[in-house]
Amino acid sequence: MLFRSVVATNALELGIDIGQLQVALICGYPGAIASVWQQMGRAGRGVEGALAILVATADPLDQHLIQHVDYLFERSPEHALINPDNLLLLLDQVRCAAFEAPFDAGERLGDSPLTGDVLALLEEQGEVRRHGSEFYWSGDGYPARTVSLRSAGADNVVIQAGTLAGAPAVVGVIDPGSAPALVHEGAIYLHEGQSYEVRRLDLAGHLAQVEPVQVDYYTQAATEHDVAVAAVHGERVTPAVAAAFGDVTVTSQVIGFRRIRRGTHETLSTQPLDFPPTLLDTAAYWFAVQPAAQTALERAGLWYDSLNDYGPNWQAQRAQVRDRDRYRCRQCSAPEPPGQEHDVHHLIPFRTFGYVAGVNENYRQANQLDNLVLLCRSCHRRLETAGRLRSGLDGLAYLLGNLAPLFLMCDPSDLGVYVARSEPGAAAAASPATLYLYERVPAGLGFSAQLFDLHDELLAAARERIAACPCRYGCPACVGPVLEDQPNQLETKHLTAGMVEVLCGVTRESML
Repeated sequence: MLFRSVVATNALELGIDIGQLQVALICGYPGAIASVWQQMGRAGRGVEGALAILVATADPLDQHLIQHVDYLFERSPEHALINPDNLLLLLDQVRCAAFEAPFDAGERLGDSPLTGDVLALLEEQGEVRRHGSEFYWSGDGYPARTVSLRSAGADNVVIQAGTLAGAPAVVGVIDPGSAPALVHEGAIYLHEGQSYEVRRLDLAGHLAQVEPVQVDYYTQAATEHDVAVAAVHGERVTPAVAAAFGDVTVTSQVIGFRRIRRGTHETLSTQPLDFPPTLLDTAAYWFAVQPAAQTALERAGLWYDSLNDYGPNWQAQRAQVRDRDRYRCRQCSAPEPPGQEHDVHHLIPFRTFGYVAGVNENYRQANQLDNLVLLCRSCHRRLETAGRLRSGLDGLAYLLGNLAPLFLMCDPSDLGVYVARSEPGAAAAASPATLYLYERVPAGLGFSAQLFDLHDELLAAARERIAACPCRYGCPACVGPVLEDQPNQLETKHLTAGMVEVLCGVTRESML
């Protein structure tokens, strides 16, 4: 029997006769219930029966959804969310509306109180003119042509490629904020199955020049972020967590990129990049882990090394470390108090080495002197807590960054995630570890306020996803892939699960 099929983007390209399609195969959750039904509806438009199959990917969003199919079949499609007071969006929309019909003085667009201010600005710029009590469009051209469907701004970077005939051809556009990370010099840009290497990026001229290449790798940029709160619009505090939402400034800087082989995903090379920092004024939802939550995790035995057997050479190594460090804490230089020895701390956690008494001698590697330092009880506890807090928050950030789009009508790329660490040596109350989910659109679209309202539901969904995932240490379907060469990474799932339990207000007794 002969079967005919068509492979296309989720829009199903124009020019295809879909009247006879009988099966729709959707590769990954598209991000919204409405999109799922739309893509399923491509099949079955005739009188015969049809089949729709959703194939889940390995990311947490798809895995959570595939185990909660009632989300698809028992909830109504989402409503598009937009912030009517976002000035960048409002400017474009008022331009387009004025082109279609004049505005009356005092009239509002979408009930935005800023409509009058926008009209005054456009009048000052000569794009509208006032006649009596009405504003008429007087700008050049058709304003809707300049409105981007992919970003809030109009000054996009054009991706231009040379052709065999020598004439340049536009293969895509990208917003200026994403350009340093996606079309930097040396980046591989994929368009219609063809790989292009970026030869030159001119941010001032809004142009990226690319050339077609045949390579077996892709590129991934490394970016450093920082988030500063500008204004708080709402907050609530519990003994475990302080949640809030408001305006923030996100500072981002692309510092390099990796060439990664397709298939094996091994890093082939790394290259530095020198871009100036970029600022994004947007909105965010965040929460800080309260000192009471950290204390609860310590008391539960989750955030300190509770092993008793460090191998047969442990006492001898301890004595050498104490003597080498002159019986003083390597962090604060405090001497050992009378009758009490300082702790000896493993820089790479002992359990990472996989020592099993009577089976192997991995304790020898773990207990090498260059992996051991002398710490007082206070510094040791603070260091252990900081390391485990960092691993737990990193796992939770990965998970929430993937799950949040399930509750919003957006793509995961519309949200950014940032974890602010506790300052070394600072009290937890003065410098709490904080997780931010920020919007990648200038001024925001309203996602942050919605995430703030969904705080408890988000944490509950994260708890369910961790519990449902069968992996041992962590994987792309829950808290992220495990990096075995980094301390505490093999504990990420364990630590993230413990953190979520405490943040959800679950008692330790129910965890056992």
